[in-house]
Amino acid sequence: MKRFYMLLLLIAVAMNCLYASVHTGSCGPNVTYSLDTSTRELTISGTGSMYDYTSENVTPWYNERSYIHEVVIKEGVTTIGSYAFLDCTNLSSITIPNSVTSIGNFAFEDNSALAAVHYTSDVAGWCGITFDNYRSNPLYYAHNLYIGNTLVTELVIPESVTEIKDYVFQGCSVTQVTIGNSVTSIGDYTFCKCSGLTSITLPNSVTSIGDYVFYECPSLSSITIGNSVTSIGRSAFTGCSSLSELLIPGSVTSIGSYFFHGRDIFMFPEKDFRDCFSMFWRGNLYMQELTMKQEEIFNNTTDNIYSLADYYIETRSELTNGTFKVSLTPRYENVTINYVQYKSSKDGNYQELLQSADGYYYFEITPDWPEYDLNIGVSIGSLTDQKL
Repeated sequence: MKRFYMLLLLIAVAMNCLYASVHTGSCGPNVTYSLDTSTRELTISGTGSMYDYTSENVTPWYNERSYIHEVVIKEGVTTIGSYAFLDCTNLSSITIPNSVTSIGNFAFEDNSALAAVHYTSDVAGWCGITFDNYRSNPLYYAHNLYIGNTLVTELVIPESVTEIKDYVFQGCSVTQVTIGNSVTSIGDYTFCKCSGLTSITLPNSVTSIGDYVFYECPSLSSITIGNSVTSIGRSAFTGCSSLSELLIPGSVTSIGSYFFHGRDIFMFPEKDFRDCFSMFWRGNLYMQELTMKQEEIFNNTTDNIYSLADYYIETRSELTNGTFKVSLTPRYENVTINYVQYKSSKDGNYQELLQSADGYYYFEITPDWPEYDLNIGVSIGSLTDQKL
């Protein structure tokens, strides 16, 4: 019997030696890897860049990816290759050194168990990393960023940073953000889906805010935009359901589409709106965009249009028996409606709206025209700042 148990023990030891092994190889011109299946740790070391991979041309550790629970990238490695950790569904933690300056496409594709990102340098270094797309950033899944073994919640961007790159804090578990006075631009998706973010202050040094910067930040209730911002990107505040008011500085000259898509928002204009604007009406009667020299966004239902323009113009619309009608009534003596036009996606040419005896502007909707743009030219004299 003892011999039998001894035989089982030897078989177990042999099996353990077979599966608990160390796999090594190359993953860059001067970069190597070591996967210890007993400790579940993948270590990448060397100097320079990793190779880029694809979903077909996979990494050398792909077949052993189920063993990978932790990844440690050593100082000296400068890039993380595309699709580097594809389908590493058990990966829970990664350590990234200061030497990494870029991370390739979909490097962390399907890493649903990832819960912690450890960065060995500082906030300035993290802001300097170039992420090729949204799943290049491990925070897409992990949310928790540790710098110096400290979880980042109240984020302070230091004065040494001049640019916050695309995707840098996407999905991060930050609650408050303060940006240093040297930052001039904030890239696309920078704070996208930071669900716990409640407040942020943008200094006067910032001149541009990218697309989707605060997209789906439902807890964001306070934001201060400095008076040097000239452009705000597409869907910058879409999904900010806790944000009830916002001061748009007079320096802003353009705002992308879907600015506050799906939200009724209070705006505080800081300068006169003297130029014409266009509001784009789609076939479902949902106002999606208001374009001015200084742009704002419309939010429309079948019966009413709510917008910054509604501050200056009383606007009502209705759709009856295939006829779209809109009533425009200036609220102030110094507001003048210059023209009302529409165009369809079929011919792309603006046409003047007809005006009925009761003052409505109207046009007939043709079923094979799925989309229309409504263009209203307005001149606005000097108005003092007021809350909408």
